[in-house]
Amino acid sequence: MNVDDNFAEHRLSWFRPSILQKGLGLILVPLLLQGLFFFQFYSLIGKTEALARTEARQSQLVEELNKLTELFTIAWGTIIQETFESNRIGAIDPDDYRRKVDERLARLKELSPSGNFSELLIHVVDMSDKQYDLLREFRQTEPGETSLASFAKYRKLKLTLRPYMHEAKLIDQMIRDERARLNGAQQEASEHRDLIKVAIVAGGALDIIITLLLLVFLLKNITERLALLVRNAQLLPKAEPLQSHVSGTDELAYLDQILHQTSAELQKAAEYRRAVMETMSHDLRSPVQSALITAELLERSQHTMAESEESVKAARQIDSLKRNLSRVVHLVEDHLTIDKLESGTASLEIKSFNLRAAADEAIDSVLAQANLKSVELINKVEPILVEADRGRIIQVIANYLGNAIKYSPRSAPVTISSQNLGSSVKVMVADDGPGLDDEAQALVYQRFQQNVADGKSRQGFGLGLAICKMLITHHGGTVGVQSASGKGSIFWFILPIDYEGE
Repeated sequence: MNVDDNFAEHRLSWFRPSILQKGLGLILVPLLLQGLFFFQFYSLIGKTEALARTEARQSQLVEELNKLTELFTIAWGTIIQETFESNRIGAIDPDDYRRKVDERLARLKELSPSGNFSELLIHVVDMSDKQYDLLREFRQTEPGETSLASFAKYRKLKLTLRPYMHEAKLIDQMIRDERARLNGAQQEASEHRDLIKVAIVAGGALDIIITLLLLVFLLKNITERLALLVRNAQLLPKAEPLQSHVSGTDELAYLDQILHQTSAELQKAAEYRRAVMETMSHDLRSPVQSALITAELLERSQHTMAESEESVKAARQIDSLKRNLSRVVHLVEDHLTIDKLESGTASLEIKSFNLRAAADEAIDSVLAQANLKSVELINKVEPILVEADRGRIIQVIANYLGNAIKYSPRSAPVTISSQNLGSSVKVMVADDGPGLDDEAQALVYQRFQQNVADGKSRQGFGLGLAICKMLITHHGGTVGVQSASGKGSIFWFILPIDYEGE
């Protein structure tokens, strides 16, 4: 299955949430919680409004009962007054009393609940009718009535008051009951208001906490997986094995899958390239080495021949052949070295050695090249013990020295020195060559780069400094150059004193 098929399969898998869907989920979950909260909040508000209406009705009911009780009290006072003082007109007119009582009773019927309260209203209506009849009857009494008539009024009043006491108790109990209901409604309304306040605070806090927890979980999940993806992406150009797969089924996991597929394909390509390089190097180096041996044999036989113009010419040709064959051998070896360093198959033989002694050995290896130009090689390296691959470090120093000799003018000194940096040592090779401008300094450690600032063509293939950089980097160090056009150059590298491995 190729990448396009994987992508199509990934996009068609709706049960696998993408990053966008996870983000929408982060928004939707708090929204759903808010919806449930608002539903409960609306329900509480509805109950509170119902309690408020009940409270208002109970309050009006108690008020109407108080007004009705006041009317009854005034009516009885008027009746008693007209019973014992026949010549006086009472404080209330019967028809006005009847009108006010009817208004109160109608209002009570509107406000009263069903059940016992309605039965009590029947008794109240009956009592109000009796009061009205007494008021009309006593109001119609002529002035100067006899004591017998007054006694008759008294007896009738007494007979009427006797059931009234029971009715009055019922009305009083009714008022107390309604006041109790009013207090209960007020208390329940207060509790619901407190519950609403608690619900607002708790709901808001819960919503914030859940949102923050979901946000932290999502961000942590994405950042951790993204960090692993970045590390895998950084390992890809180094041709190093990738770390574990990114978990999940979203775009990050899919991209990591592509990186692992690419890494596997790159490893296959690298293995194929190494196989080709080894085959090519073997097939190329073997005949070149044979040709080089043949040239050396010809050179030896040339010494035994009599010197003549032809023999001298042949000697020059043989010498040129040897140099060219040596260049080809070195080119093949350089390519093999680079390939091993890039693939990570190059092994280092780490051991402790004296850096100054290694510099002396490197100087000896390029001494013949220096003598051809009368270049003086000066060793100022301190006798520091370092842990590294001695042969590789000598190779780097010799390459630096050979490069400095190549670009130095005749009879100019080339100095190698060192600087102890504590946990590392800096080795510097200084020459009086043409120097490098900024652009050349940025490219000097890349492959196939040669300095042509002096306008002269140089031998070699521009791989030496690239190999030096790879070797020092393989040791955990760094390389660099300090130069200016026309002012010479200082090529340096920093090497850890104690090798810690990669």
